[in-house]
Amino acid sequence: LILKELLENPDAGVQVQYQTILCLWMISFESTLVAELKDVIPRIIQVSRQSQKEKVIRISLACLRNAASDNENIEKMVECKLNKQLEIWNNKRWSDEDIVSDLEFLTLGVNNTIQEMSSFERYKSEVSSGDLEWSPVHSSEIFWRDNIARLGENNFELIRILSQVLSDNSSKAVSKAVACYDIGEFVRLHPSGRKVVTELGTKKTIMKILYQTNPDPEVQKQALLCTRKMMVSNWEMLSR
Repeated sequence: LILKELLENPDAGVQVQYQTILCLWMISFESTLVAELKDVIPRIIQVSRQSQKEKVIRISLACLRNAASDNENIEKMVECKLNKQLEIWNNKRWSDEDIVSDLEFLTLGVNNTIQEMSSFERYKSEVSSGDLEWSPVHSSEIFWRDNIARLGENNFELIRILSQVLSDNSSKAVSKAVACYDIGEFVRLHPSGRKVVTELGTKKTIMKILYQTNPDPEVQKQALLCTRKMMVSNWEMLSR
């Protein structure tokens, strides 16, 4: 817990970050504790992504490599989109053989995990990260019809996260646009869709987007489309 707090401290310097991850790396060798690293993996990835110091990147990769021995840990890495950062690092030249080895190991492990995950698991991972993009799954009618019931899992957890993305001022515009679209599909296809978004306050959040001054055009477009879906009881008839 103390190490996590140190790593999450925005005022922590490079040396503190390095020493903290070094301690976590040492912990990662203990099989009974490696699963405990799950909650700190997002911050390790964030620190290493932002760092310009090779030693921080090196120890971060070493720690992540050990943590990858636990399936939930490597799924968390996928959720944090480590694969994209690995692509960037793989395009750089490294003189340190340990970095090269760890990059190869993590790239293989993360890519294999992505392939093994079902389309819904990938969708869940993306939504959970809060960093949404226009990946093919969002516009797939087959995906929505096959998985619409699963959006009710854990008391509509994913819909709650999508709602948070919309209300969070720090969310990227594209994330908000995709969230509006996904909520619209949920409303269109789930029998309790309208009731759920109303009770969660999501409907009010989307309506506020429509009346924002200087809104992002794509976000406003998707918010309007979502609003239409909330108001129309038979979307299929309207779209014919």
